[in-house]
Parts: sequence; C-alpha cells; structure tokens
Amino acid sequence: MTAGSPVRPVMDRSMTRPAALPGAISQQLGEEFFRYLAVSAGGLVVDLALLIWFTESVGLSYLWSAAIGFVAGAGVVYWLSVTWVFRYRRLRDKPAAELGLFLAIGLVGLGLNEVVLFAVTEGVGVHYLVSKVFAVGTVFMWNFAARKCLLFRPGPTT
Repeated sequence: MTAGSPVRPVMDRSMTRPAALPGAISQQLGEEFFRYLAVSAGGLVVDLALLIWFTESVGLSYLWSAAIGFVAGAGVVYWLSVTWVFRYRRLRDKPAAELGLFLAIGLVGLGLNEVVLFAVTEGVGVHYLVSKVFAVGTVFMWNFAARKCLLFRPGPTT
C-alpha cells in the first residue's frame, strides 16, 4: 500500500462475512418486531372484520367466526412476513415446508385464541370483542417468538 491509501482490514479466509455486532442484531430484531406488529395489525383488521360479520350478520357462533377470521388474517400475515417483515428465511427453498410450519405455528395460535376467547367471554362474562383484546396480545407474542425462532432466523438457507 502506498501512503495515504485506505487501510483494509484483514479478514480470515474461513469467514464468509464479518460477524454481526450485538447492537445490529438487536436493531434488526426491533425492526422486524415493529414490522411484524404492523403486519399483524393488518391481519387483525381482516380477522376482526370477518369475526364481526360472521357473528353479527350471518349468525354464526363467535367461536366459529373467530376461527374463520383468524385463518384469513394469518394468510395476510404470511404473505407480508415473507415479502417485507423478516430478513432471513430458513426454508426459502422449501416453500411448502415453510408454509406448513407457518400454519402449524398459527394453529397453536388459533388454539390459544379460542381458549382465551372462551375463558374470558364465558368465565369472566364479558363481550366477545373485549375478550378478543386479551387473545390478540397473547397470540401476537406467541406467533412472533415462534416464527422468528423456527422460520425467520439465519440458518442453512437464508
């Protein structure tokens, strides 16, 4: 190198890229969390619209209506999660497996949703929409944590 030229760091050839800094990891996690929160809000709009419509207009039980709305909202969340929210996709090359695991996590979330809705509505005696507030918070945290850990973290395929 000549005088005045920039100094380039020496990188071990076994490294494909420098390790991420802990601050960068937490920043990325925070960005993904807030993106997932926004996407989940969109899914929630679909979920609630169908819950209310099927319950109030069609006359379906609030538990069946909740299941229909939940599944439709999950479809919105999946599409936006893989296109905008998460940086890494462990199963990018296996879309059927990715969707299957995404839906399996969602089914656990659906179970939590139904249990919380039933417990708060029937056990506490409040309106089903008030119960939905409690269910939304519980299911959101479950879905984000499980999907981030199992599907959307650095791995063999990103």
